[in-house]
Amino acid sequence: MTRTVPAEKEIGVMNWTSGKRKTGKSTWRSGAPGEQAGASAVGTVILLVIAAYAVFVGIQYVPQMIESSSVGSILNSIEHEHRAEPIRSAQALRGKVDNHLSINQLNHLRDSFTVREFGNDYIVEVSYERELNLLYETKTIKYANSLTLH
Repeated sequence: MTRTVPAEKEIGVMNWTSGKRKTGKSTWRSGAPGEQAGASAVGTVILLVIAAYAVFVGIQYVPQMIESSSVGSILNSIEHEHRAEPIRSAQALRGKVDNHLSINQLNHLRDSFTVREFGNDYIVEVSYERELNLLYETKTIKYANSLTLH
């Protein structure tokens, strides 16, 4: 059995043309009087501080990751070139490394690369450090990679 109540008798029926309930209360805020309707200023400030810290660390870390990725790409390119045309000396390999560093604008890493001849193999090693400022301490991040050409 259903009971129908005329719209005029219902409490809190919306009047869609005025944006107010027929009881006269605004529809923009829900809940009992005295309840918080939005974010507090303290909560907003905390979220902004966390976001600012993430941006601060990211601005330092992203270029380091791009640099590390470029170094890996250089090693992959040298390996690919060696497969196409084998390198005959450590000096020629060092020239290729220097050329790739110059092309990728990573000349500041030239001293971080070492080229050695080990029997019939050539070994290219790269090792360098970067610092990451976390405000409360400075972390040293070590990057190292190597490539052995047969």
